[in-house]
Amino acid sequence: MPEYTVPSPEELGGGELADRKPLPGNEDYRARIIEIKEAVKPNFEGKPINVFTIKFDIVSFADNEPLTDIDGTPVESRWSWKDVDPTRMGFKKDGTASIARQFFLAANGISDLQSRVPNSNTDDLIGKEVNVSLIVYVGKDGKQRNRIVTIKALGSRRRPVVSSPATQEPVRVETQQVDPNSEYMQKVNDLFGADAKSTAPVENIPF
Repeated sequence: MPEYTVPSPEELGGGELADRKPLPGNEDYRARIIEIKEAVKPNFEGKPINVFTIKFDIVSFADNEPLTDIDGTPVESRWSWKDVDPTRMGFKKDGTASIARQFFLAANGISDLQSRVPNSNTDDLIGKEVNVSLIVYVGKDGKQRNRIVTIKALGSRRRPVVSSPATQEPVRVETQQVDPNSEYMQKVNDLFGADAKSTAPVENIPF
């Protein structure tokens, strides 16, 4: 097991770095696994469980663009930690993969979450790179911080930046005339009957 340094208050956002701004949320980042520690921590029921605490060095956006914080200020790199429960390697009730499954697959370069999780030594994962998705949350002390919410194999594409609904351009829906004898209209007739109209919004064509 690699030597592990306990994160200091400064590294966690206190002390001299109390005013440090988080990285933008709802973004994907390239991160290097730099330490893995075995620990015992309480779960959501307060029951102590064995976990791996993984320390990541976030080095860039997923598309290799240089880091900036939420104010657009350049950031060289940023450390982040995530606990994973190695006994929960399956799927949640909603069908999504557990964070442990995400981590061990991604660290082994596997993007298919349905794949078998390979046996591996945690020492072998040090130095491997993955993509992580971050959110911004407000801690009990009122400060904004980042949290890792998903871990993916390196090479995942960066999320597109989506405009807020208040500023997003309205969607323009056009109609186009369709040949009533075309293959498209034959499929429409099969689904909706022969009375279906041959003018349909182009963005709503179901084929």
